[in-house]
Amino acid sequence: MSKAGGLWLSDLILTHLDSLATEAVAIAQAQVPWYQTLPMSVALEIFVNTYRALAETCAADDVEPMRTYVSQVIEDRIRGGAPAEGLIALATLLEGTIHRLINRESSADPLWAAQVSRQLMGQTKSIRMLMSGINLRLATQPRDRL
Repeated sequence: MSKAGGLWLSDLILTHLDSLATEAVAIAQAQVPWYQTLPMSVALEIFVNTYRALAETCAADDVEPMRTYVSQVIEDRIRGGAPAEGLIALATLLEGTIHRLINRESSADPLWAAQVSRQLMGQTKSIRMLMSGINLRLATQPRDRL
């Protein structure tokens, strides 16, 4: 990710954090029944924290902030009954909400929007891979170690 693109994207996410989280909760609750079981405040907190980790990842141009965050929460969510495939699909949901925001905020400069969107896609691909790795590890662990 270019430094300028990563900083701009991080600022964009943080500036629109509440609206992104609200949109993501609505989509998640419609697509992943597990999210319907959560109180709205808990679901919002989950997405606010996820978007913050993504903003930090973009600003740093390093997947480590997201790796740390995902490692802390995804295993607990899977063990708590959240379907791994639903959680992994949510990385695409996050990407979609931010793509719409990028396009809206940079409509005057479609080349910039395309560049930043490509950078975002790279980050969310890494997130999906991290989540898949955690799911695979959990699925192959002997049950007595869970």
